[in-house]
Amino acid sequence: MTRTARRPSRDRATATFVPYSIDVVGARSVVRWIERPDTPSPTPSFARVTRALLAAGARQRLTPIDALLAVEERDPAGLVLHQSRCGSTLLMQALAHAGCISAVNEATPVNQLLLRTDIPEPERVLLLRGLLRALSAHDGAASDLPSVVKFTSWNVLFLDLIRAAMPETPWLFLYRDPLEVLASHQAKPVSWSDDDGFLGSLSTTGQLPPLHSLVRERRCAALLAAYGRAALRAMPSASNLLNYDRLPVALSSDVPARFGVVTSADQQREIANASRIYSKDASRSVVFDAQAERRARPVSDAMREADKQFTRQVYESLERPRAVTFI
Repeated sequence: MTRTARRPSRDRATATFVPYSIDVVGARSVVRWIERPDTPSPTPSFARVTRALLAAGARQRLTPIDALLAVEERDPAGLVLHQSRCGSTLLMQALAHAGCISAVNEATPVNQLLLRTDIPEPERVLLLRGLLRALSAHDGAASDLPSVVKFTSWNVLFLDLIRAAMPETPWLFLYRDPLEVLASHQAKPVSWSDDDGFLGSLSTTGQLPPLHSLVRERRCAALLAAYGRAALRAMPSASNLLNYDRLPVALSSDVPARFGVVTSADQQREIANASRIYSKDASRSVVFDAQAERRARPVSDAMREADKQFTRQVYESLERPRAVTFI
């Protein structure tokens, strides 16, 4: 179904409760919910929004985890998975700032639920379906905005479970030349990439090969390769894959169209303007310079060797559908 993206009216002060954490209290699994004003936020971090609401004293609720099974909200319009450092934050922020989507960005309870291997997979699929619907809920004025959910990079390892939960929802996997991603991670590593306990938990479930013995460059490359292989196992077509080199041009009409969203000329101009700003700058005042970024992040011989060993073949496989049907 095609949706026309338009800004919602703000003349109604409505609010809705959304899940912000899944915890174990005693012997029970519970969901913590928080009241969120019904004004979609372009903030890149779900955790940041939650911290601000908690600090402001927003109302909370506590329910059994089974409450997720009863959620009857509509499905999100699209799902965004990514290989990390490849434009997913830019995509979400540009579309949200232009009033095209309501953005759900790397929600904490999604990460928590995907790691709950103590819950049988069929039940976890149903819980994830309810969770994604609950996270996408916007009562009242903002209901005209389609919701798009962006996952944390490692979530793509669970793509089969995610697709089982949302079988009719369009999905995208963003990726990038791995040498550029490796250089970005070398300059600013994500904390969990060095967490042997966390990576070990993924290894024991078969989601990752053992990584603890690998040096940083090879460890990062092995992670990127695993993400790419997970996307390839889903047998993607060109419509599921988006290379960083297509940004920001693809954001104006191509990407929204994949999620059934039609953008206006004004929104396309807003997307273009938003795409000029460095997506991770909270002040939204730093203009992004791709060439300066590349100069500041040189590629070492160790990265080239890691790319050759782990990521290059996967990258070429991701590029193959695009070579058949260029997007």
